[in-house]
This record gives sequence, C-alpha cells and structure tokens, in this order.
Amino acid sequence: MDKLTGLQKFARELLCASFEGCSFDGDDIQQLALKHELVRIEKYNPDVHYYHDAISEGDDYYCFNEVIESNLTNTKKG
Repeated sequence: MDKLTGLQKFARELLCASFEGCSFDGDDIQQLALKHELVRIEKYNPDVHYYHDAISEGDDYYCFNEVIESNLTNTKKG
C-alpha cells in the first residue's frame, strides 16, 4: 500500500494524538474529518437534509463524502 486513504490518515492522526495524551471533542473530530475530506460542509436545507431541530436553515451541515455515504447506504440495505 503506497498511499494512505483519507480514512487511514484520519485514523492515524487521531490515534497518534491520543497516544500523546490528547483528547478530542466533536468539533475536533469534525475538523479532522474535513481536513481528510471524509466530510463536506453544505448549507442546511430542511427540504434536502435529514430533519434536525437544533439547526436552522442556512447553518453549516456536515455530510459524509460520497464514498462513505455509498458504503453506509449499501450497509443499511443489507
């Protein structure tokens, strides 16, 4: 394996930091996932995205990248 995927880089960075005693909150994890292109930010639109009562139209909304989203969809189907 010559190149690490975004998911592998994400996992490596998260684990290395934890070995050094760092801790992560949700925002840290979202920013790391964004850095490694595992997620993208869209503007929240209740007509397009899952309903969420803690977010308003136009707020930043984190979505999985296409590869992760398609794998989640395939997993849900069985």
